[in-house]
Amino acid sequence: MKFLRLLLVLVALAALPPAPEAHAGERPLPDPVEGSRLFVRKGCVVCHAVDGEGGKIGPDLGRVSTGRSLLGIAAVMWNHSPIMTERIKEVKATRPKLTPEEMANLFTFLTYTGYLDVPGDPKRGADMFRDRGCARCHGVGGSGGGIGPSLDRFKRYVSPISLATAMWNHGPQMQTMMQQLGVVRPQLSGGDIADLLAYIRAAGRGGPEGAIYLLPGNPQRGAQVFEEKRCATCHGGRDAPGGIGPSLRRTREGQKRGLTEVVALMWNHGPAIWKKMAELGIPVPSLTGQEMADLVAHLYSLHYFDEPGRSDRGRDAFASKGCAACHGPAGRGGAGAPDLTKTLGKASPIEIAATMWNHGSAMAQEARTRGLPWPNLEGRDLADLVEFLRAGGRKK
Repeated sequence: MKFLRLLLVLVALAALPPAPEAHAGERPLPDPVEGSRLFVRKGCVVCHAVDGEGGKIGPDLGRVSTGRSLLGIAAVMWNHSPIMTERIKEVKATRPKLTPEEMANLFTFLTYTGYLDVPGDPKRGADMFRDRGCARCHGVGGSGGGIGPSLDRFKRYVSPISLATAMWNHGPQMQTMMQQLGVVRPQLSGGDIADLLAYIRAAGRGGPEGAIYLLPGNPQRGAQVFEEKRCATCHGGRDAPGGIGPSLRRTREGQKRGLTEVVALMWNHGPAIWKKMAELGIPVPSLTGQEMADLVAHLYSLHYFDEPGRSDRGRDAFASKGCAACHGPAGRGGAGAPDLTKTLGKASPIEIAATMWNHGSAMAQEARTRGLPWPNLEGRDLADLVEFLRAGGRKK
């Protein structure tokens, strides 16, 4: 069902005006809508499902991609390349070729499968709304307090972005009112947010208007918002560690947070954030719905980028994984294999992923011919190998 909800969002996005074209010399931004089309057009859906929807021959890619970086996903594709080639032959299909742009769009589509969360439970949401004091101030469906505004307007929103925006912008005032009423500020999880939204959608009053789909957000614009709203003062930029506050560059290894989890984190840490901003003389910024969407997309996308690799580890992996058997000890070619320092040494991670996929079948056949085992890689291995090749096959 999550895959179907994702496709509904992507269909809504497809009806929006096209994104601005990239400037000369720049690559266009990855497009999850086009990635969803590629998933079908290239035949991936014949073998693979995404969150339970699709083929059953191969693993569910919505679960395989969860928590992995770009090179982590590329490593999974590499590791399973030989068996995928055999399965493709069994269903009498053609192994598709992918350009770097197509690979980027496909990867972006797969990573966005974790952006939407599992639907909440309206019964749990109703109990939470009552037991945690929300009903003291807010009403839903005509019942509840009248101190704060009714939450019925959030009934139509598929994404929790609008709720997140309201909770952030009115957070300091809500904190003051809770203190005056003696209401203990509740700590919330992503599941709690999903349950509350499910309750609002089930019980809220509203006309027959259809659901409102919001753009998931643009990570590049979100990075600008992160700087302009001075979030980086405490949390650092994409490549800088956190200083006053924790770095938001990556979550715990293997963990990826969806929308409701990000909303819960912003709520839970709001008072501490506002207090520190006051100490630093930084005004609490107000956010529009689009700015919140872009900011959350930026925070969500940070797991997609890999930590820099190390060329010394890459040199060791190049030898231990068997790459040197064909490409030479320094990756500069040998035994009929190409010089990887030239073909991949200046390539981007997505170009490397596309090259590995496109040549995976031929490399698997060559490995079988030479009696070489197929090397299994982790995302960390690929990051190290990239640095090794960029160093020209030398230890820095």
